[in-house]
Amino acid sequence: MLSSFENLGIKTKLVIAFLVVAAFAGLLGVVSVVNIQKMKKADTFMYQEVAVPLAGLRDITQAFLLNRISTRALIGATDPDEREEIADSLQESLAALEAKTAAYVKKMDGVEEKAAFAEFKTSFDAYVPLLKQMIDLSMAGKSEEALQLAKGDAGRHANAMLRGLDKMATVSVKHAKETAANNAQLAKTALIFSLIMSIAAVAVALAIGIFVSGRISNPLQQLQKRFQQVAEGDLTVTVDAHCCDEMGNLARSFAAMVQQLRDLIAQVNATTGAVSSATRELQGTSTEIAGGAEVAAAQTISVATASEEMAATSHDIAHSCQIAVEGSQRANQAAQSGSDVVRQTVEGMRRIANRVQDTARTVDSLGARSDQIGAIVATIEDIADQTNLLALNAAIEAARAGEMGRGFAVVADEVRALAERTTKATREIGEMIKAIQSETRSAVNAMNEGVREVEAGTHDAERSGAALEQILAEIDAVADQVRQIATAAEEQSATTGEITDNIHRMTQIIQDTARGSHETADAASNLSGMAEGLHGAVSRFRLQ
Repeated sequence: MLSSFENLGIKTKLVIAFLVVAAFAGLLGVVSVVNIQKMKKADTFMYQEVAVPLAGLRDITQAFLLNRISTRALIGATDPDEREEIADSLQESLAALEAKTAAYVKKMDGVEEKAAFAEFKTSFDAYVPLLKQMIDLSMAGKSEEALQLAKGDAGRHANAMLRGLDKMATVSVKHAKETAANNAQLAKTALIFSLIMSIAAVAVALAIGIFVSGRISNPLQQLQKRFQQVAEGDLTVTVDAHCCDEMGNLARSFAAMVQQLRDLIAQVNATTGAVSSATRELQGTSTEIAGGAEVAAAQTISVATASEEMAATSHDIAHSCQIAVEGSQRANQAAQSGSDVVRQTVEGMRRIANRVQDTARTVDSLGARSDQIGAIVATIEDIADQTNLLALNAAIEAARAGEMGRGFAVVADEVRALAERTTKATREIGEMIKAIQSETRSAVNAMNEGVREVEAGTHDAERSGAALEQILAEIDAVADQVRQIATAAEEQSATTGEITDNIHRMTQIIQDTARGSHETADAASNLSGMAEGLHGAVSRFRLQ
């Protein structure tokens, strides 16, 4: 049964304990109510059977004594009016005495009371006629006879009435004492029983409280000791959880918690070692990444500088090409003028003799223009060579840049191809210019002989016109090619600028990567320290 009680819940145990105490308290209350009812009944009996009869007896005695006094006053009165008044008073007191006697008879109980009242009643019945006779004698002026009657039979019956009243009073007092003694005994019994029940209730309450509190506090104390051991790092503790109440459930939950905590500490202990090793490796890797990023940043800065120089060179090439275009335009204009002169020469051959000197000067000027064109062609050749060299350098830098410079390498190849075409065209123009210069010198010599050889001069003039038209065509072609070179140089300059911007951004990214790697290394170092600290913290727990 004790084990069954231990398996009950704390709430049920407390409810049972309180119910037992409440039952004792209820029993004590019931007993107290019963005793109170008994005492109340006894008090009622005391009042109705003792106090009320005594009060009635007192009223009878007072009325009888008043009647005797009035009788003596009536006998001694000499004034008829006074006797009349006293007689009326006697009649009233007699009626009151009879009424009170009749009322007492209704409340009378007990053999002794009835015997005493019978003695009083006998004397009273005999006294009443004598009293009326004394009243009549007194009213008739026979005071002596009334007095003799009062001292005689009436006095004897009056004394008997007083003795009866005294016996009745003695019986009533005796009855009152007995009733009071019974009430006192009843109160004493009720008090003793209430004290016994109260002491028993207190004892039972204390016993139940000690028993129930022991069933609750003892497991709690054991659990408190186990908690203290766990707080001190001892995870090998065990608890006794044989009960099925809340304390047993708490003990089992504590055991499960300790087991999970033991597994967790073991796992954390193993994990901290792995984390410490991983953080050291991460720190080394981050340091290597930071070093590589710094080297890459330095290389990208060099590439950016080279790209900026390439952009400046491309801008210079574009400017030189613009100058070459302007020279080509001037050469075109000069060649156009020469063509007009040749046409005029062909048309005005008849006037050639008169103007041969002008034609000679014009041819000399044409030779000078040819020299200028040759210089421009040489400049274009230099620009083409520089462009080719620049394209080669750009290809080399693009190869260094790897994947980021692939697009730039394509542009460099196109620029190099354009430079090769420009070189080829300028060489052809140079050869043409040399031919023009040779023909111009021949024309000068022919002009010196023009006067003698008009027909030959006309033929040479026609040839000069055709050559000039060809020169115009070649100059236009060179001008177009130079414009293409200028456009390509400008595009190359823009592309180089974009590449430079991208390289700058890439440099910033690499620098950010380097800083991030350093921060990662620092964080890995801090994490390693934290892992070692955590390992030190969990190592204080004893698992076995």
